[in-house]
Amino acid sequence: MIQLIDKMKVYHIISFLFLCILLNSNFAQKKSIDSLKQVLFETRDDTSKAKLLVQIAKSIVGTDKEQAIKYYIEASKLETNKKKKAVIFNTIGLYNWQLGNYNNTREYYKESLALFEEINDSGWIGRVCNNYGIANWGLGNGNKALYLYQKGLKIRKAIKEWNGVAIILNNIGIIYQDWGLHDDALKWHNEALEISLEIKNTNSTAYSYANLGKCYENKLEYKTALKYYQLGYKTLQKNNKITRSNTLFLVHIGDIYEKTNDFDNAIKYYKESLKHAKRINNKNRIAISEYCIGRTYFELGKIDSVDKYINSSYKKSTKNGFADLIKNTQFLLSKIEEQKGNISKAFHYFKSATALKDSLFTKEKIAKFTNLQVKYNLGQKTRENENLRKNSEIQQLTISQQNNIRNIFMVGSIVILISLILITKSRVSQKKLNVKLKESEKNLLELNRNKDKFFSIISHDLKSPFNGILGATEMLVSDYDELTAEEAKEMIQIVRESSTKAYELLEGLLEWAQTQTGRMKYEFENIDVYEQSSKIIDLIKINAKNKNILLENNVEENTFVFADQKATETVLRNLIANAIKFTQPDGTIKIETEKRVDEIAISVSDNGIGMSEENKNKLFKIEVHHTTVGTNNEAGTGVGLILCKELVEKNNGKIWVESELGNGSKFTFTLPKSSTI
Repeated sequence: MIQLIDKMKVYHIISFLFLCILLNSNFAQKKSIDSLKQVLFETRDDTSKAKLLVQIAKSIVGTDKEQAIKYYIEASKLETNKKKKAVIFNTIGLYNWQLGNYNNTREYYKESLALFEEINDSGWIGRVCNNYGIANWGLGNGNKALYLYQKGLKIRKAIKEWNGVAIILNNIGIIYQDWGLHDDALKWHNEALEISLEIKNTNSTAYSYANLGKCYENKLEYKTALKYYQLGYKTLQKNNKITRSNTLFLVHIGDIYEKTNDFDNAIKYYKESLKHAKRINNKNRIAISEYCIGRTYFELGKIDSVDKYINSSYKKSTKNGFADLIKNTQFLLSKIEEQKGNISKAFHYFKSATALKDSLFTKEKIAKFTNLQVKYNLGQKTRENENLRKNSEIQQLTISQQNNIRNIFMVGSIVILISLILITKSRVSQKKLNVKLKESEKNLLELNRNKDKFFSIISHDLKSPFNGILGATEMLVSDYDELTAEEAKEMIQIVRESSTKAYELLEGLLEWAQTQTGRMKYEFENIDVYEQSSKIIDLIKINAKNKNILLENNVEENTFVFADQKATETVLRNLIANAIKFTQPDGTIKIETEKRVDEIAISVSDNGIGMSEENKNKLFKIEVHHTTVGTNNEAGTGVGLILCKELVEKNNGKIWVESELGNGSKFTFTLPKSSTI
């Protein structure tokens, strides 16, 4: 008994001493920060201020990352050394990413990369390329991310920064995962794991395990996926500290248990993830963990438990702009309210989620192909490349045979000399031919890549309106008796708008496809531009009247071009419709022509909202998907101007745009002047 009392005394003494040390440590840290702030207040030199601000930020980043970011931003404004300023920008980007502030992240990485490239710092360029690539991937720009990863990989391999190489290899693998090419992705991730194990880097090894787990999860091989997730989590625990990655692994493990219907274990790991996320104060990971817990409770039918977690996740997601998570929580809230019998609330959440889902397609990864599409396109490219190689071999064989024939008929030294000259010339021609073939192959591959991007965008765009149609009709069928007349009408309106969007997109795509397959026949004839534009104005004037827009046909009568009538009509109709879309009510649109030496320039100008230089550069490009909502929220398809460019060029003309933001736009295209009128 006495020994027990003595042990208790020792325990209390140790606890008291530990508490004193902890309090003293916190007090000392606060005193240190206060001292730095006092010195900062008294300092007048900008360089010294910048240094002090960075010191303060480093001191508080563990407890208040948001405040630390503010200090770093102030330091960046005062720092004059380019390298130090670039490091600060990279740090701000990193901490914004960790807090889930993704929009801010990309801008700071961009500034950081520009400065490091200016001073040619290879080590930092490779590092920031990776960070900047991750930010672009997270915000849906997969193509930009892949470009940055490849750039960073080349640099890091050159300077033998193997940890960085392993990280970028993993990130490239993630792009392949997004494309659905899981077997190809496994090659990248396994190469990354091999390097990570060789250099004995815990973080990159854990990262490789996580990505291998995700690949097998996508392949529905859950047992293998769980093995890699557990290996990754075990590896990460060797660091003896909690990071964002810990919460990531715990959610992954929970996902596997949920998918295999082991809900108790799923909730266990989700809650562990939530606990870690709260300790590091990562809002995005907290919201994700809460959503996962709520989703699992919903599967178990525990609605009361669901409400607590889902509502909390929804509030955090809405406050911080986590768009994809907002959409997921709204869909789940719709199901919850429907089970409770609150049809109006269910309808409200469903409607909001559907609208957000339709708007997210331009922000999501546009390179998400189906396996069938990707394999078909890759196979097609391989066949085309093989044909090019065979043609090159035939050309080389033909030239070789010609040389042999010349050699047979060589007689005497003069003939030999002449033959040598001919052979030399032939080799030069062969080299030129090979260069042309390589250039042709390069152009063909580039065209294929651009069309791949275009079709990946279109495939996603076509799915989006049909999702809205299916969701709305499902609710109409299941809950029709509970819906009010007004709610039912709204659902029908959703179906109508989604159907119209799908039809317009499909119509534009079919017209474009005709130009690409060669099935569109062009009948060139003399066309009166005045009559053509008048006809289109009559057809489209109801749209202009709805916005009280004045359509002025300033084309001179008897202005003739030599072109295909259907193509000319399609181009004019698209340009006038676009002008109506982007012109404010009570605006004016003018159709005019300018006669030149051998062509007629036809222009459609408006005094609408105009566009920035950045958006101008995106127009007419098949590889760039660009749509903008009109002044009355009119939706676009992104196909119209691409079709216009194809048709104008098929009619031996050119098309371009002049525009300033806020000052309207002027689209002009040329067609050959009629030679007989």
